Amino acid sequence: MRHLAILATVLICATLFAGEGGTLKGTIEYDGDAPPVGKLKIDAARKAGCEHDAPNDEAWVVDPATKGLKWVIVRIMGVKVEPKDGKELPPVKIDQKDCVFMPYAAIVSPDQSVDVLNPAGIAHNFHTTPLDGENIPFNRMSDKPLRVPGKHFSTPEMIQYACDIHPWMKGYIAVHDPRFAAVTGADGMFEIKDVPPGKYKVIITHNAFDQEKEIEIKAGQATVLEG
Repeated sequence: MRHLAILATVLICATLFAGEGGTLKGTIEYDGDAPPVGKLKIDAARKAGCEHDAPNDEAWVVDPATKGLKWVIVRIMGVKVEPKDGKELPPVKIDQKDCVFMPYAAIVSPDQSVDVLNPAGIAHNFHTTPLDGENIPFNRMSDKPLRVPGKHFSTPEMIQYACDIHPWMKGYIAVHDPRFAAVTGADGMFEIKDVPPGKYKVIITHNAFDQEKEIEIKAGQATVLEG
């Protein structure tokens, strides 16, 4: 299977944060030569008004210099903390410019809504598939912006979203407390601050693989995991 070969190194570092918490950070790396940025082939019958014949494929974005892999979701599981202050979070925004979803991977807090933008006014549908079946699927077509209510993101899990009109358009949402999750940047790096000391499971998710790691964050100490 492809995903067993491409992930060579996962570096996770936990360092003391000012106060009682720690910081979890690291780099997710691609094994081997960085692939060229792919161009998506779009069938003429499926273009449906999209301006670009070959938008970039965001599924595999690798930094040629560092081999860092972008769009990897890192979640710390089982953190026990006080609830947030009760203020409603603004909606997470997902764009559809040039018939490509951006961001390709996003973190949505439980019960937080999502705004799906549509700057070109092209008919899309936004179709969510909860991968554990914990949330209510959403599937609606529109040539205008859409708001997906928070009830569709009420329970922590991974959700794939897609446009069935333009089947190359896909992305992923992690429903998770955003204080304890992150998405890797262009260099493959991530950082999660203010993690209470303790033992946790970390789930590392890309569109092609999942990995689990056991970590322990200790006040006043640094922890490095390699695997």
